[in-house]
Amino acid sequence: METAKQTIYRNVMRYLLALVLALSASACTVRLIADYDAATDKAVTALQREVETFFVKLANTAGTTAADYSRHRDFYERIKVDIAAIEVRVAAKPRNELTLEQIKLLRDSLSKLEEIHKEGIRDSKLVEHLRGQFNTAFVAILKLELTKQRGE
Repeated sequence: METAKQTIYRNVMRYLLALVLALSASACTVRLIADYDAATDKAVTALQREVETFFVKLANTAGTTAADYSRHRDFYERIKVDIAAIEVRVAAKPRNELTLEQIKLLRDSLSKLEEIHKEGIRDSKLVEHLRGQFNTAFVAILKLELTKQRGE
């Protein structure tokens, strides 16, 4: 038969064990998303700069032959390669599905932009609208990456 002293001792030990387990669990960080990647941050920022330069030139030449798709094929080829390289890097990191999805959406947006461009860019207002959409996508990607850096 257990004495009162033994019962109290056993209960205190259970409490201490539960406390130690709770403190241990709170000290562990469970990461549900990939860590910050400076190379991805840098690559996306460089890509945004190149796309921004393209939109500025396109807005200035809208409605002229200088805005024709045929004069900008090399831009699309270069950007497709850049996006593919970023996509491969992002896909290689575990728990990076959110960033990967954003990069895929950016790739899809580029394809749609290319289709629109093939039809002709006659108005700088269209260019400004498209530019805003791309900048929104870039901001979302960079915000996510910077949030990872802060560990949020």
